[in-house]
Parts: sequence; structure tokens; C-alpha cells
Amino acid sequence: MPVKNEHEVELVDTAEGCADLAHHWDALVADSAADSMFLTHNWLQTWMSCFLGAGRRLFVLVVRDGGRPFAIAPWYLATSRCAGLRSREVRFLGTPETGSDYLDVMVRHGREREAANAIYRFLFGVGSCHWDQLSLSDIPADSPFLFHFMNRLDEDGKFAELRRHAYIPRATLPETAERFFAGLSSGRRARYRQDWRRLAEHSGVHHVTCHRPDAEEGLRRFFALYDAKSGHDGSTLSPFLRAFCDSSTVVAPQIDILSAEGCDVAALIHLAYGNALHLLLMATDKSFDRRISVGNALLGKCIENAIDAGFACYDFLKGGEEYKFHWANGAKTSLSLQVGQRRFASYLCTSSRLLRYLAKALLR
Repeated sequence: MPVKNEHEVELVDTAEGCADLAHHWDALVADSAADSMFLTHNWLQTWMSCFLGAGRRLFVLVVRDGGRPFAIAPWYLATSRCAGLRSREVRFLGTPETGSDYLDVMVRHGREREAANAIYRFLFGVGSCHWDQLSLSDIPADSPFLFHFMNRLDEDGKFAELRRHAYIPRATLPETAERFFAGLSSGRRARYRQDWRRLAEHSGVHHVTCHRPDAEEGLRRFFALYDAKSGHDGSTLSPFLRAFCDSSTVVAPQIDILSAEGCDVAALIHLAYGNALHLLLMATDKSFDRRISVGNALLGKCIENAIDAGFACYDFLKGGEEYKFHWANGAKTSLSLQVGQRRFASYLCTSSRLLRYLAKALLR
């Protein structure tokens, strides 16, 4: 039932209820500081279809003004056991599977404080019976909603843990590839040229970019290489990405594949959203001519093509892989927020988490 304080806060806990929000959802994402492809309705709806199973149920909060949504908190409840007690944890839809970044509460620009106050009152008022722990990760450090929500926690003297969650390398793209490469280190430029010179020694070197309607074939080739050569299992991600690429209307898939000697040797899955191209996954055959970094060669070529296509940003997404830092010229930081109710189960979970931090500190 909607709860009225200054604004209506509605708890949506069914797939049908989320589907009914579809015509508001992406418009609200685009009109918020949280604008991100990982918050689009297609991305989260596909995640729900693939991963919202046993022990998880929807906990989406919708803040309305005069019946019209101006904020949506895209959350779910995960039920687990902590020291034998049941604990219900609020998490972002899209996590932990699929590597979603830039997660946040979507709020119409300029109304972040109203939304934070309304959601805070619901969580610690009539909605407090639903949850024990608030565990929100991958929130951009510059989130206006987070700022105002933290202010409410501080005003009421509630204990909250706010920690750095991830460092996200990005490259701001100039108008020409020449200007971009001029900004790289001389060693990176030399390595990129050297990789392509050595590739030219092989026969059948070919780079192909798959957009719709060829994305399905591109994904098939990507996961064939990913499963065979990367040491990872794509059986979970592959169905999710195939379903997402089939249904998405605002995010465009782009799969880049480098082949040589008749075999695929490197492949990248990109997702284009707005003026940014995001690198979601990479697969490489490290056994192919060990003098060459085929991933480096393909990545540089994709950045060149992104500049030619008019993208303003190449986003490497979270992850500490060294190659990202060789190509990036900037970064963003994401945070994680932990808040517990004043309940025994919450105290146990918080104590357990703090003990793990202490153990890590003592082992260093």
C-alpha cells in the first residue's frame, strides 16, 4: 500500500508491478544524475528474469508526487543466514551478477533531497519490518541522492559504513585519434604499433564489428573464445547477454572480433549508451604468438573507431586489470553503503563484517 508522508512511497514487489513502470522508468533514468545503462529497464528486467530466484524478492520503491513517479529505488531483498539467524538484505537489482556499475536511486534532477527524505522515512518507518541490512554497492561517489541520504542518517545519529567500492578507469575521447594517441605514454604508443606490425606477419588478419542484427553471431564467437581460452565459464553470462541484446532499445550492443590464421584470437563486448562506449568483457587467446598482446591491439583499434564514430568517452568499467590503466586518462570512484536496523541479526552481521576487516588488517 502507498504510504503518505510528504510524498507517496509505493513498494513494488512483483514483476508485473515493475513492468507497469516501464513507460516511466527509462525517461526517469535519462532525466536523473544517475543516468546509466545499468539502470535502464531492459538491463534490470533481463537481470530479474535470469537471476531473481529463490531467496530473492523485489523491493522497488517508487516515490510519487500527484501520482507521477519522480524517483525509483531499484532494489531487491536477499534472504540469507547470519550466525543462524535470518537476515534480509536490501541490494541493487543487477548485482552481484553481470558486473553492473553506476547503480543508484533514479531521481528527477533537482528533487534528490525530497526523494532521499521520503525513502529514508519509509525505510525507517512503515517499511522497516521488511529489511534488516541495507547493502548498496557501486554507487557513484558524486551521487546527489547518496549525499542527501547520508545527511539524514547523520542527523538521526544512525551508524553507517561508507567505503570505497571500485575505481573505474575511463578515457575522455578527443575529436581525433591523433590527439588521443599523443596523450598516451610513448611506450604505450610504441607497443600498439609493434603489436600491429607483428600481426601483419600472420595471414588472414581481420577485424570485424558486429552490431544488430549480427550481434547474436558476434556473441556466439565471443563466448566460444571466452570459454576456450580465458579460463572462465560464460554459461551464466551468455544467456543473460543474448536476452538483453535481443530486447534492448536504448543500449546498443557492439562485439568486436580480431581473427588471424583462420581463428578468433581476441574479442570485446561493448555496450553503447548515450555518448559513451563501455567495455563489458574481453576474451583473448594468449597462446597465439606470445610476442603480441592481441587484446591490446584490438582495444586500441576499437578506441580509434569509437573516436571516428563520435563517442566522447570510452569506459573500461570497474576492475583492476593493468591494461585499463595504460589506456585510461581519467577515472570515477564508486562507493558501498552499509546500514543496519537495530536488531540482533543486524548487529551480528555488522560485527561479523567488522571482524573480517580486523582479521585482514592483522594478517597484513
